[in-house]
Order: sequence, then structure tokens, then C-alpha cells
Amino acid sequence: MHTGTPTRSSTFRLGCRRIGTGGSFSRTRAGSTSGTRRSWSGRRAAGHEIGVLRWQDRYFAVHNRCPHQKGPLCLGVVSGRLHGRAPGSMEVDDETPVIACPWHGWEFELERGRALWDESYAVKVVPVRVESGRVVLEVGKGAA
Repeated sequence: MHTGTPTRSSTFRLGCRRIGTGGSFSRTRAGSTSGTRRSWSGRRAAGHEIGVLRWQDRYFAVHNRCPHQKGPLCLGVVSGRLHGRAPGSMEVDDETPVIACPWHGWEFELERGRALWDESYAVKVVPVRVESGRVVLEVGKGAA
């Protein structure tokens, strides 16, 4: 965790693309684990557009639609979660990535998908794991 104003290295904008389709249950290979420590790619699986994010050495996958008004999350900004322990102070928790919807700024924790301001709102999370150097999505199994 570091304090101060977020820098370009701790926030970035996502890109998005559509790729293929799958069935009602899909075990989709989302890509290689090599490359940048912060990256985003879009995948289409089981009829849903899924965003896969590499944040440091961890991977997250979420449905690409904000629960508010279906805004495209892949066009949002991802950053570490901001905390303030006292008035006028701010800390960036780089261990907890957050995505902000580009339409209205709703923010969601990527690990659990829960909205920061009200946990009753959530983006759907897709289980993801690394298998033989590839990122694998378990679409249709255990998605919140």
C-alpha cells in the first residue's frame, strides 16, 4: 500500500475486443500468463462477454456489463482501492484492484465483484485459474 495521489502506474484504462462463442458451460483458455503485470483482454464465452484482468501476479474475470445500466466495464478504469484513514489523507491499496464503470463511475472490487458503496450490488465474477501457463475461465460454474 502506498500513500499519496494515484499515478499513471497505479491506474489504467482498459481495452476491449470480442472473441468467439461457447456453449452453456465453457472452459475457455483466456490467454498466456506471460507479458505485462497489468493487462486486460475481452473474451466471449457461453454467450457472455468476459473481461480478464491480470493485476500484478493475480488474474480476475468478470462479466463485461455493469449491473446499473449495462455499461461496458472493459472501457472503465482499473486502479488500486483508495482508502482514507483521516480527512485529507489517501492511500492506494494495490493489492485490491477496483474497476470503475465508464458511464456513471460505479466501482467494483474485482475479487468478489461487490460494489464499494453497497455490497448488495455486484458485477458477476467468473472463476479463473492458471493451468500450464494458460489462464482458464470456468464460465457457468460458480459465477457470482
